[in-house]
Amino acid sequence: MSLTLEHVKSEFAHWRLTRKSKKHIPEHLINMLRQLLPHYKKTKICRELSLSGAQLKKFIAQTDKNVFIPNDGFIAATLPSVLPMCELSITGNRKTLTVKFSTEQLQHLLPLMVAQL
Repeated sequence: MSLTLEHVKSEFAHWRLTRKSKKHIPEHLINMLRQLLPHYKKTKICRELSLSGAQLKKFIAQTDKNVFIPNDGFIAATLPSVLPMCELSITGNRKTLTVKFSTEQLQHLLPLMVAQL
């Protein structure tokens, strides 16, 4: 991982010191924050960046439905909208869970799954 929590914390601090008014958090900072999710616990991110849990949930929900945020181990990809259904299989401990979703449902689910890793 090239982006660290310390780096993002310093970017947030700089933004807070230099902003002219109580504006929304800039998109580039939100994107940095999203890239931290697979690598740090949500509580640690909130504490270090002085964010509420509600703010973090909002930023996660705003993640572009069609694109994964690139980070170690992931490749940016768009899910084709022409496929009406997708099948997701998870295998572990000699058991497999297979679930079918519409592509729209899967596009909402995958960013949430990545955030829980």
